[in-house]
Amino acid sequence: MQSFDLVNLAILWCIGLLALVQTVNARGAIRLSLSGIATTVIFIAAVFFTYLKVSDYQALMTPESQGTAAIQQSASSTTTTNSTVTKGINSLDVYAPAAEKILADALDNIEAIQAFEAIPFEASESDREDAERKALSLRNQTAKVNQQAMGLFHPRSVSELHAQLVHATENLRLAGYSLHAYTTMEDESQKDSQREQYLKQAMIAKKTLENFQEGLKALNP
Repeated sequence: MQSFDLVNLAILWCIGLLALVQTVNARGAIRLSLSGIATTVIFIAAVFFTYLKVSDYQALMTPESQGTAAIQQSASSTTTTNSTVTKGINSLDVYAPAAEKILADALDNIEAIQAFEAIPFEASESDREDAERKALSLRNQTAKVNQQAMGLFHPRSVSELHAQLVHATENLRLAGYSLHAYTTMEDESQKDSQREQYLKQAMIAKKTLENFQEGLKALNP
């Protein structure tokens, strides 16, 4: 019954009207009786199917309203959940441990850079290649720490403090790149200045990290 659409219903009513006109114009008792019976049947069918169609629409409207309300309730619940998650991510309880982990990794990298031995002039090719591999590994580690610092969510209340961590890890990243560049150089005069550069960058990063460490401790007295 539900497949009986509005077009078919309109056609049925048109047929009923045509039958009514035919009945009015009918001549003779037999024709009048037959036309009257046919018209009555058609009108009864039209009324019946109209009633079904109206009932179907009323039934469809109620679930739609309920569905809309459910969607709105779900959206509200999702918004509340997202807000709660965002607050959790940006809380100091979440930020401090993550920042401490980055701080520890950064200090380890600085220690490794400062402990990196200068490459002797008479070093063999295999020794130079080994030094370059170690330097490349440190370069990748310092870049990773810097990315972690920049991507760490933090509360607005510690924005300035977090900027110190980002600044320190940026200097650390530059130190890692300078160290790797040092191991690829062949000119001894350039190598000396390059070594001074990465050691200086590592020292700047260390001092900034120490300041950050003090500020982080103040958040958890």
